[in-house]
Amino acid sequence: IKSNSMPNPTKIPRRPHSGIRLLLIYLFFLASLGATATAWLITAQTQQRHLKETFYLDSNNVTDWIKTRLNTYLDILTGVQAFVEINPNLTLTNWNGYIDHIKILEKYPGLRSVNYIQKVTTADKDNFIKKLIKDNINDPPYRNYNLRTIDPNYVKDQKDFYPVVYTIGKLDDRFRTLGFDLSSEKKRAQALFFARDNAQLALTPLIRFVVNPTNNGFSLILPLYQKELPLETVKQLRQAFIGAIYAPFDVNQFFDAILKPGNQDAFPNLDLEVYDLQTDQQPGYFYDKDQSMNLRRDPSQYAFISKQTLSLSNRRWEIITGTPKKFVTNPHWTTFSLIILISGFLASLAT
Repeated sequence: IKSNSMPNPTKIPRRPHSGIRLLLIYLFFLASLGATATAWLITAQTQQRHLKETFYLDSNNVTDWIKTRLNTYLDILTGVQAFVEINPNLTLTNWNGYIDHIKILEKYPGLRSVNYIQKVTTADKDNFIKKLIKDNINDPPYRNYNLRTIDPNYVKDQKDFYPVVYTIGKLDDRFRTLGFDLSSEKKRAQALFFARDNAQLALTPLIRFVVNPTNNGFSLILPLYQKELPLETVKQLRQAFIGAIYAPFDVNQFFDAILKPGNQDAFPNLDLEVYDLQTDQQPGYFYDKDQSMNLRRDPSQYAFISKQTLSLSNRRWEIITGTPKKFVTNPHWTTFSLIILISGFLASLAT
């Protein structure tokens, strides 16, 4: 007997829910984007850290270079100091011969001249002038030698004189400084007497030069003492004090020689300013590498800023360095960071 019923059709297996698969794709895409963003941020942070490390390394190098240059000058001037002290009857010939021999002016830019300062008492003033003229009668700059005042408005608090006796330098008109009394101007006098009373180097703050007064500078002063006299107390130091070595520097030439050797900027992306922390108006401006910007007044123009203090005997210099923002590309948008971001995004889309 044939059945009239139709056979049951074969059942088709049910596919996995397509929504779950789509969700997994989205999740993987989002995870890939997250990994890309993380890699992008880490790359930017790494570059930012590298920029900071480079900046602070350059800042420390600048300070070390300044310190090294000052120590080099001090070592050479200490040699001049020793030469004068062992030659109590120093002559112009001896002086010129020694300075020419060590070639300090040729080797180290920024130094305007080297000067021998001698202590002259009021009682010995006239005899000192007559003898100096007589001993150097064949040298034209000494024919009208006399003691002169640097600042006529400054009232001296002592009676002795400390004139420039011998000088040597690059300037043709440097002999105009002969006879100027170092104690007749406040800033120079204070540095001179600090050197005398402490038997050590002294620096002046920023000063205006006697020759070419439009230029500013600073000076190193080393005291001279009569040999074989005791130097244990201030009173003994003053009694043994016979004069000083006085070396003025053009402040711009001094720092430019350090920062721009051979007229090539060693730190093209670094601005630098120096301030004297021991002036009547704190802090005292000293040097500015880029005068179109100012680290102290407008720090917002800089990506990084560092401040260091350099102690120099009787003075302290504040050295401020900064990298202008115009020299720094945002690390999030550098070529390398963008490659990470774009390639990661495209790889995420490919999934």
